[in-house]
Amino acid sequence: MKRQFYMMGLVTVALLICALFLSPGLLAPKHLLEIVRQATPLAIATLGQSVVMLTGGADLSIGSVITFTNIFAADLMARSNSPVVEAGVIVLLLCAGFAIGSVNGSLIHFTKMPPFVMTLGMSSIVTGAYLIYSKGAPKGRVSEFLHFVGSGRLGILPASVIVLVLVNIMMYFLIHKSTFGYKVYYVGSNPTASIFSGVKTSRIIIQSYGLSSMLAVVSGLILSGYIGIGSFKVGGDPYVLNTMAAAVIGGTTFDGGTGNMVGPVFGAVIFTFLSALLVTLGLGEPFKYIVKGLIIIAMVLSYSKRS
Repeated sequence: MKRQFYMMGLVTVALLICALFLSPGLLAPKHLLEIVRQATPLAIATLGQSVVMLTGGADLSIGSVITFTNIFAADLMARSNSPVVEAGVIVLLLCAGFAIGSVNGSLIHFTKMPPFVMTLGMSSIVTGAYLIYSKGAPKGRVSEFLHFVGSGRLGILPASVIVLVLVNIMMYFLIHKSTFGYKVYYVGSNPTASIFSGVKTSRIIIQSYGLSSMLAVVSGLILSGYIGIGSFKVGGDPYVLNTMAAAVIGGTTFDGGTGNMVGPVFGAVIFTFLSALLVTLGLGEPFKYIVKGLIIIAMVLSYSKRS
């Protein structure tokens, strides 16, 4: 674990030095706070991705679940101004997210289907579902409360950052201080031994994927609150690679059993800071994809040396 924190610190220092010489304005407090705000949805989704990666899996349906959340939240909330309806929509979407993740986990465990294949297939199904529902034309708007959560402030702090802190605290205690978290690490580090020791691996895997999709819903709700309307541009495929990159930067590995619930948040912030730096340097999307790929490869190679 120390190696992961060392590498994350090294990347952070390198980025800060680059920003200091290439774009010092990014280091202004107001810009740093804005970067943290922008990183919030990614950080929450990355926490879910990290839980799945701790079990030795991966979730490629995160991006489509985020878009699914936006399309349904905007349409359903626009039909009524009632707080009861709004709360019902949020609960319904969280339940839908857990159901999607549970199907992922169930089929991965019981059919032995590779996680990448199963979650990629689920991503396609979810995409088809929201396209059919919206008839190819997203509509509606989110409630005032959700808009405040996505773009409002409490004092100097963005409301979404406060949500991130609360989610991060809950995930920390769930993964690091509970029996469930212990079993997640056990299943990821040694699946065979966990079975013989009496751990119900099926339950752990199903719950892990369910949790990942629920956090994707939370991320989607925050993004929906920020833009205020339904849009196919919310979430999508970029979030899949971005959550993996942020998780790897934060010290979570693809082989399972290694990672924590603090690093992914810092990984998301570092990743967002890097994206902002590339934009200020006038480098477009192609360079972002190249950098993302290089980061994932470099971090995985550096972590693999530990064994």
